[in-house]
Amino acid sequence: MTFSLWIALSTALMTLVVDRLDPEFWRFGSSSIAVGSILLWLAPNFGIACLALCCIWLGSLFFERAGKKERGVLGSFAALFAGAIVVAMALHSEHYAAIFAPFDSKEWLLASEYYRWPLIGLVLVVAGIFPFHGIVFLLQASRSWGNLVTCFAALPGLALIEKIGFDRGALTDSQSFVLFSFFLIHACYRAISACVITETAGAVWAIFFAQSSLILAAAFGNELTHSALLPMVLSLQWSSVILFGVISRLIHIEGATKLMGYRGLALRFPEEHRFFVVVSLLWVGIPGGLTFLGEDILFHGFLELSLSKTLVLIALGSLNVIALYHVYSHLFLGPANSDETRESRLPNGHRRIYQSIVVIGLILGLMPGLWLERILSSGHAVIHGHAAISSP
Repeated sequence: MTFSLWIALSTALMTLVVDRLDPEFWRFGSSSIAVGSILLWLAPNFGIACLALCCIWLGSLFFERAGKKERGVLGSFAALFAGAIVVAMALHSEHYAAIFAPFDSKEWLLASEYYRWPLIGLVLVVAGIFPFHGIVFLLQASRSWGNLVTCFAALPGLALIEKIGFDRGALTDSQSFVLFSFFLIHACYRAISACVITETAGAVWAIFFAQSSLILAAAFGNELTHSALLPMVLSLQWSSVILFGVISRLIHIEGATKLMGYRGLALRFPEEHRFFVVVSLLWVGIPGGLTFLGEDILFHGFLELSLSKTLVLIALGSLNVIALYHVYSHLFLGPANSDETRESRLPNGHRRIYQSIVVIGLILGLMPGLWLERILSSGHAVIHGHAAISSP
């Protein structure tokens, strides 16, 4: 099973799970985004990828709570980059056939040379990267958490990077280095902002995009950093489901929209408290989890690149710990501020889903040889680098 097929399958399962957890999820916008995200990972050529992006844009534009301002902003960005790509290809009409050429063909790589910068701009938009990170906050104000998780946890930006071939010769070494550094710096910026944001959902989203930006940076690294992509993407997807599920429940029941003071919710929400702690530890790379497996491979890959980038990776991990503790302490520590002291029970369906995610994540993280060695994708020897490191 290829790398792309694994991510598409994980995204499909994540969509079904989020449907069970978020009562506002399964509507036209959400289903369109889910279909587009899965189709983007499975797209064999740029024509199908454009169709997938249209599904994602339509889901964002026509979700029932989207206002005129949001639709205008999203529609403008969609028209801007679609127009730039069409114009670029029109100027080089001999490459029009590359739209329907397989992504791994020579014709596609030659064609992508002429309009690589509009495509890179498209990656920045769909990945929510500076200067387009404001789109995320615009969407966050009016959409259910499940809608956004389905879109961004599918990592459409990484899908475009992998499909277009930015890591297979479509970019020069200097261009790849610039993008690698840019995504790494952006990851640090989002991690720092997560430490000071006072909005609960906004802080968690900043942590999410710090981790996703690190994954995008790894795509422009070397073969070893590529090997870390799959465990890190799987960890990001499923950890996000639990974290945002817990946060949305606290916001809905307790109104915990701001990280002001200490709410002391650990006593009233003991199960949410336990799941938040466990998933936070797995997210930041405690041994035994998928993130630890991915960051272990990533660490050695960064060491091959340079010591300074390795130090940035270590600093980013530390910032993620601080940011998650920032959220945790304001939500769960301190005396209870609410007059309601009765313990709130997590729904049985939610509890079973969260438990299953944690158990499966630990199994995959503790026994990578059972599954990671068997995953082969074009250009990705996913486990070979880690196996070489781990062997005596």
